[in-house]
Amino acid sequence: MTGAVSPGEDGRIRGRCRKCMLEDWDDKTLHEKILRTVEQMDPDVRAEEAVYQARLEHCRSCDKLLAGMCRVCGCFVEVRAANKNSRCPGEHHHW
Repeated sequence: MTGAVSPGEDGRIRGRCRKCMLEDWDDKTLHEKILRTVEQMDPDVRAEEAVYQARLEHCRSCDKLLAGMCRVCGCFVEVRAANKNSRCPGEHHHW
């Protein structure tokens, strides 16, 4: 398949919400893998839960979020936000 993927009237792309995190998808397989990745992070590297959730809230409101991925860098935001040494790759570094 070539070309850009356009959302439907409800903002969803192939059953996935454009402004949702992976946890919001109908297909939980990828989200489960992402959660395992986050859970297996070294505690010295992993952000505190409150920081992690605040970062995800910033991502949810960002126009660069597309189906759980950052359009600036291509990362899964749920993994990037979990690393306490990471920062938002956007121009204004929201976190």
